[in-house]
Amino acid sequence: MTILYSLLIILGLAYWLEKESKKFPFKINKQIFQEYQSLTNGNTLFYSFLKQSQLQYKEIKWIKLLYITFPLITFVLSEQHFIFTFILAILIYLSLLDYAYYLTDIKYIIAIFISGLIYIIFYQKYLTEQSLFSLFFSVVFCLAISKFGLFFYKKEMLGLGDSLLIIALSPLFTLHQVLQLLLYASLSGLLFVIGYFVIKKKIIPRLPFIPFICLSTFILFIDRI
Repeated sequence: MTILYSLLIILGLAYWLEKESKKFPFKINKQIFQEYQSLTNGNTLFYSFLKQSQLQYKEIKWIKLLYITFPLITFVLSEQHFIFTFILAILIYLSLLDYAYYLTDIKYIIAIFISGLIYIIFYQKYLTEQSLFSLFFSVVFCLAISKFGLFFYKKEMLGLGDSLLIIALSPLFTLHQVLQLLLYASLSGLLFVIGYFVIKKKIIPRLPFIPFICLSTFILFIDRI
């Protein structure tokens, strides 16, 4: 795929994701409302529910940066298959959602997982066994972290969205690279927490972790070049 076609596709994706960001809270509220109705058989109208919901639309000020960052990563990863650019673009979008809402969009995590599988099956078939082992390890790791947090701290140490994203990315990497991804994400998150405390003189109430998964994935993608 030529760089021109890649740029056209990635700019189209930026436009699509900008529109998606505006619909995101509405879609989540609609899903929650449908589950609420199925459990309670209540007569609450959706728009009444929407007004009372704590999840309201927030203008993501940095969303326009997609039109700058997406072409940049297209050039930086031009020697890699376009799938890597696509995955990183989705990760940047999910990072913005996590920063704004502390939530993620599961369909885009699925898109990352499917994209990774397509790359392995059609372009790196000889690495299938290695990819399956990385996938198995990431599932076991995320389950173990979840159980550990619930047992000792009575809460999840790693959010469900974060866990699913790590699992979705894992087939693209060797076991060693998966460990690197976890290490880089954890260290960069820790440095951010320390920096926040030094500057703000208070502990950050909640840390969006997907931006750090995105950063560590970018580092590993760059390492492939």
